[in-house]
Amino acid sequence: MGEIFKKILHVTFNITQKMRIFQVITLSELGGAQSVVTSLANEIAKTDEVFVIAGGNGAMWDALSPSIRKISIPQLKRSISLLDIIVWIKLVYYYIKYKPDIINLHSSKIGLLGRLAFPRKKTFYTVHGFDSIRVAYRKFLPLEKMLSKRAHIIAVSDYDANNIHLEGIKGDVECIYNGIADMTESSKKTHTKELLCDAGFKVLCVARLAAPKRFDIFVETAKLLPDIKFFWVGNQNDIENLPENVFCLGQVPNAAYLNTQADVFMLSSNFEGMPISIIEALCCGKPVVASAVGSIPDILKHNNGYAVENNPQAFADKIKLLYTNKNLYDKMSLSARESYEKYFTLDIMKSHYVSVYKKYAKK
Repeated sequence: MGEIFKKILHVTFNITQKMRIFQVITLSELGGAQSVVTSLANEIAKTDEVFVIAGGNGAMWDALSPSIRKISIPQLKRSISLLDIIVWIKLVYYYIKYKPDIINLHSSKIGLLGRLAFPRKKTFYTVHGFDSIRVAYRKFLPLEKMLSKRAHIIAVSDYDANNIHLEGIKGDVECIYNGIADMTESSKKTHTKELLCDAGFKVLCVARLAAPKRFDIFVETAKLLPDIKFFWVGNQNDIENLPENVFCLGQVPNAAYLNTQADVFMLSSNFEGMPISIIEALCCGKPVVASAVGSIPDILKHNNGYAVENNPQAFADKIKLLYTNKNLYDKMSLSARESYEKYFTLDIMKSHYVSVYKKYAKK
């Protein structure tokens, strides 16, 4: 009688079962893809059962809600090795043990292993920047093509979705923009140390010091604009022989909140997916000047910034324009915030993911 009563309630009041969802990413170190996983998992965990699986003991674990089941696989690393066999076995084991309704893979390494371990109908693969494979690691493109039908593919931009199809990868491809929580609502509680407050007009970049991020362009741009101070927040602060108006702050907790103290956000890069750092700047109402690569031109087509060629003069021209034209700056600042609210909020991203999960889960 008890089971019959439950079925009657389910039909009468449209009671829905919680989904059990795996969010799986290669590394637990904080980065753009990890921030998407963290935000998405925390939001979905409010209504459904969420497991996060990743390699290592990075800071991502501390950012996850206590209600989320966290599973670390020590053997899961970015480089390919024989230990990947152990990773694959563990993925299969966790699937059999917990029987998830949905598996969402993030990043290329786990995208390969996960598509071999999990059943296609339940598996989604979010490509956080297809150029990382199409341009930087093209030797892995045949593997992507071979496994393309082993999961429902989610692109984070129209640019990536189009290139996925152009490279001959067939199958389901959904486009879901990255989104973040409204930083301005919590800035008073979690604001980082005020490092930029007395600097006059300020240009900020939050990025790791790595070759694709083109620190050289950042420095050369600063040389062309000696009256403006440039701040780079990343993984090093001991860079020598810098111009007097360039400051490397190293790692800063809650670095994204430095956007509230800066005037313009700059990102020079050889390739990108949909950079969370740019969305963070837009959320704070800051115009962006960034390289015209990946999805950046799509993000900055709303009068909220400039996508420019990858050379210092192009960056300097647009930054100087914002520095010297207050009316233009104010309009672009307002558009930056409006574009965030219209396209890049966490609520929008979450609702699109859940909608896609349910769409294919029914098939």
